[in-house]
Amino acid sequence: MRGGVPPGHRGDVDPADPGTDAAPLTAGRARRRQARPLWRWAVDLVLLGTAVVSMLTEPMSIAIHSVLGLLFAGFVGPHLWNRRAWIRGTLRRVWERRSLSRALRWSLSQASLLLVLTVIVTASGLWDWLDGRTKIRWHAISSIILLAVLLRHTWTRRGWLLRRRPGGVR
Repeated sequence: MRGGVPPGHRGDVDPADPGTDAAPLTAGRARRRQARPLWRWAVDLVLLGTAVVSMLTEPMSIAIHSVLGLLFAGFVGPHLWNRRAWIRGTLRRVWERRSLSRALRWSLSQASLLLVLTVIVTASGLWDWLDGRTKIRWHAISSIILLAVLLRHTWTRRGWLLRRRPGGVR
């Protein structure tokens, strides 16, 4: 038993593996599950690549920085879609007021912070782009915080990213 929940329970999700899916495996789900890793891996790579390259190109070209930033924000949706089983299981546990393990609480807080920061960075970037300059550089400050949290988020999931390579290559 992990966290007071019997193994195999729908709410029993492994916070170390963002791809955990507690639903029973049917023939159709097995086919989808086999096809999914390449897409999931590609979405994660696009998120990582656009975040890094967007930050690096900001001093050189605001246009490239803006396009890559919007691409990053656009890929957050597919990233969350790929993690819908984890999100559903975790939110169900919160809604039912069941206890969450320390690791699951940390993952939930990290995911929530990343989502809020992504919205703030995107909105403040659009605001700056529309020339609504403010005295405080909300976009720059929130971008640095987002990058720090994103690096921590990626670092804690590096085993999953490295283990699940496209085509089953190890």
